[in-house]
Amino acid sequence: MARSGWAGWPSFQLLNYFHGSFAETEQGASRERELLADRKAAELTSPRTMARALVRFQVAVAAFQRVLAGKIQNPAANVLDLPLAEIVRTKLAPDAEFWAHLFEQKLPHPLDSHPSMLIRLEALGEPLTMAAAQAVALTKTPSAYDAWLTGRDALFTTLNQQAAQAFQQVQARSQVVAADYQTETGKQLLDEHFPVRTWTGRPAVVWGSTVAFSLLIVFCVALMIAINDPVAWIFFGLLVAVLALGILLVCRREWRAVLTLDVAGLQHTAWNRPLRFADVRNISARRTNGHLNLIIQLKTKQAPYWKFNLLPFPTISLTLSPGQFKGKPADLAQTIFRYFNRQAAPK
Repeated sequence: MARSGWAGWPSFQLLNYFHGSFAETEQGASRERELLADRKAAELTSPRTMARALVRFQVAVAAFQRVLAGKIQNPAANVLDLPLAEIVRTKLAPDAEFWAHLFEQKLPHPLDSHPSMLIRLEALGEPLTMAAAQAVALTKTPSAYDAWLTGRDALFTTLNQQAAQAFQQVQARSQVVAADYQTETGKQLLDEHFPVRTWTGRPAVVWGSTVAFSLLIVFCVALMIAINDPVAWIFFGLLVAVLALGILLVCRREWRAVLTLDVAGLQHTAWNRPLRFADVRNISARRTNGHLNLIIQLKTKQAPYWKFNLLPFPTISLTLSPGQFKGKPADLAQTIFRYFNRQAAPK
């Protein structure tokens, strides 16, 4: 809408205003719920325990962010294996600006999702000083992992198996998406996941359209006979010609029509050439009068695909009706989507 020019600009600004207004209300509710969550945690433990946990967590997050960028730049590093205690002791403890910012007394911004730490500590009734917070952050305590899970590796056996399976599935999908059909390995992989599919047309579609157009032709001829007016004869005569052309067009396009789908694209017996997925920008589904249609948006304007096209002008989109072929229209559309996005079928 923002790119639509002056016609859509007022609507865009109006929606943008309501979006900002709603965001303020939403984040205000979020801050209230954070304070409520702190209060519930204090009831389960104690206000002092909750306050100390809050300080340690905020400092650990800051330490994690300090070294995360360097770890990301090193692909061999594990971002979850960060020496947070060392970072807190060597980099955050002597950083007076960090502690001053952490205990800054200010009202939260309307779009902040969390209250400041000082407000949360005061709501708990544990207003720690900066020195006390530093002592809490630097105090060494055993981790929950060491206390609860050390020596209990059997608890993770099933979890590790599920994680390995999930990783293998993601890896297999990545290989399918990146596969090159020009190579032998890529061809075998793509043919395995995306075999050639064909659908034949429904004869009822042709017969139904032919009968409907024929009844309209009979009706127009009857009106021509009943109305003794040359102008009416010309009008209904042209209408009869158009309806007869429609019958011819439907028969030529849909009679014994076959739709073929493979990993490279689509082919229709009534098309001039195959439709390559490499030329497609997007495929969307739309229901019109209860009928499902696929709207295929092309990357650039191209010559018409239909062999029998009344308007031979370049087109930027193509419409395909899955209901004209045998089988469930939704299944056919879903299969085309899957081939277009190279999503392997779930096993």
